[in-house]
Amino acid sequence: MNSGSNLFAGLLLILLLSCSSTELIPDQYGIQGTWRLYEEGGSPGFGYYVTPIPATPLQHLTFTDKGELRREGERLNNGLFQSPYYRVDSTKAAFVIVFLATRKDTTGYRAGLTIKGDTLRIAPTCYEGCHFGLVRIH
Repeated sequence: MNSGSNLFAGLLLILLLSCSSTELIPDQYGIQGTWRLYEEGGSPGFGYYVTPIPATPLQHLTFTDKGELRREGERLNNGLFQSPYYRVDSTKAAFVIVFLATRKDTTGYRAGLTIKGDTLRIAPTCYEGCHFGLVRIH
């Protein structure tokens, strides 16, 4: 190879690597997999109530390593989980999951995210607080 070919190959590699940042990539926070909904929490205006969700019929979310979100179950058919894609962001204070309408969406709907062991908590913005509790099944 001559130096012109090496330069071209190097520039091509840099271009390919720089383009990948606009694509969804697997998150590094351990969210990939299938998670079963086991509780919902919220406030009807006074107090905070946690409702256990039975294991059957199965209500679950699957977060793929390609940034895709799949859902199954009637309780997960609300607006929050309708987005087919997701991204996990981190700030100095917390993790945030962003539900996206398209792979290249830059805004999306943001919710708090906590992962402890095999449990996941998604806390959307609610007037008096709410959350979805999930446990890893795959």
